[in-house]
Amino acid sequence: MLDSLILIFFLLHILADFYFQTQNLADNKKENFIYVIYHSIIYFLTMFLIFIFYKFNLSLFLATGIIGLSHFIIDLGKSSLSNKKFIKESSLFMVDQLIHISILIGFYIFIKNTDLTTPIERWNLNSSIVYLNSIIALLLIFKPANILIKSFISDSSYNSEEEIGDRPPLRLGKIIGNLERILIVLLLCVNQYVVIGYIFTAKSIARWKKLTEDKDFAEYYLVGTLLSVIISIIVYFIFLQNIKIF
Repeated sequence: MLDSLILIFFLLHILADFYFQTQNLADNKKENFIYVIYHSIIYFLTMFLIFIFYKFNLSLFLATGIIGLSHFIIDLGKSSLSNKKFIKESSLFMVDQLIHISILIGFYIFIKNTDLTTPIERWNLNSSIVYLNSIIALLLIFKPANILIKSFISDSSYNSEEEIGDRPPLRLGKIIGNLERILIVLLLCVNQYVVIGYIFTAKSIARWKKLTEDKDFAEYYLVGTLLSVIISIIVYFIFLQNIKIF
């Protein structure tokens, strides 16, 4: 199981890069350099919240500062590439996140053996790890998952935000996807794997007519559903595999 330091790094990264970044800010970063700076400042300050959990340590302070600075450099490069037609949005998103996560892991390895002490006396480390894993898993299956799936959908010919002919807008897809991933993760935690199949059977029956009549919708549906399952399984095995509900 991952230890508390890397989990806190992940938690702060998810909050700063997804939940503290509005869609308007994310869109404007592609057009205006100043919004990259705004986001980087938010990210930089958020990462220093790690000192809520750990007492001041010079190595940790420097590592956190460099992580914040590296995020600015990476996002600057991403914004300059985001308008290039030959680069797919999904590929850019995944590469961006892999670089950020690699940097977090690199600095974690560098400082994990330094003298890190928590500011909260009698902090139950084992209990906190369970909570941190659960919170991170919950956060990942919402906004980050939606953004990842949307980036893949945008590479297809189907636009889920518009109404085309008699095709209704699919803005409820995010809500359905969120509920779907919550159910999958919960069922995985209680070892009810068969029930997961029933969820997708019911979902497919409800949209059977569209699946058979609209090829673009079928592609959209398949990509979104498979990604939703993959994300849920990955989140479960990384963060929740050792957590028992019953």
